[in-house]
Amino acid sequence: MVTARLAAALLRVAARRWPAAIRADLHREWAAELHVLAESGRPWAMLRYSGSLALARPARQPMTAAMRLRQLWHAVRLVLVAPVAGFALLAVSVVIMNVVVSTIPYGDGAFDPMDLQMPIVTGLSALSALLLARLGRRWSLPDRPATLLAAVTVPPLVICVLVYGVTNSTDKIRLHGPAYLLYFGGLALLLAWAGHRARAGRRRSARWLAIAGAVALADVATMVPVLNSPQSPDPLGAPLWLFVVLTGQNLGIPTWPDAFMIGDVAELDPLFYLVFTGFALGAALGQKVDGRLGRQIGGQAGEQVSRPAGG
Repeated sequence: MVTARLAAALLRVAARRWPAAIRADLHREWAAELHVLAESGRPWAMLRYSGSLALARPARQPMTAAMRLRQLWHAVRLVLVAPVAGFALLAVSVVIMNVVVSTIPYGDGAFDPMDLQMPIVTGLSALSALLLARLGRRWSLPDRPATLLAAVTVPPLVICVLVYGVTNSTDKIRLHGPAYLLYFGGLALLLAWAGHRARAGRRRSARWLAIAGAVALADVATMVPVLNSPQSPDPLGAPLWLFVVLTGQNLGIPTWPDAFMIGDVAELDPLFYLVFTGFALGAALGQKVDGRLGRQIGGQAGEQVSRPAGG
């Protein structure tokens, strides 16, 4: 029936104008009302109903100064506070590792305290990532997924580049820059897909698939500066390079020069990926729709629904 198809299309247009947090619920309610009109054989009422919804202005709360300041703070903490906090936690992890290693005396045996450097800093960075993931869940913007993805990937990319820019190391920016673009660009696409999966109700699988995808991206990104460096490591061990850096162990590849050189070239890149991804995953996948927001705006939407239906 042409009228029913046109009315359904108008409902889809109307739903897209509302916040993503309540869009699906509103569309279901409107579709149910449209079904009632269709069963009663009122095609023109269907068109009036769906058309009025498509043309109606979405209900919005009046913006006070306090609300605008709150929105500004939400933007600042995502774009500035979170990435700076991630970098600070990584720096603290490195300092703690140095303090711990320096307090362990060298022995005459085969044990070398320096072998504890990367396991300690990696463990502390993992704890930092978990802390940032919890913070990301609290600071998420579930009704603005596109803005959120940019906020959790672009600032970390900028910070990673600035780490070498502050030291005026142009060569290092050329070496590591492509890896950062690959990782954070791929992470944005990965989180967009995982977020769509989470909003469809498959939150647990979305989270674990996103973690697995982030590990794969970090693995590939770690290869980029090493393969582009003047040294010539054996590329057969490339899939292990990420874990060589994180553990400080050679994991079966030649200890010298390959394992030493991989850590020397990759530097802290895998730790950057670990820490910044924790917050990104928490913000993109960790928070459900705010029930109070949904009920408040949904009630306003219900008033708009009732007015066209009565016509």
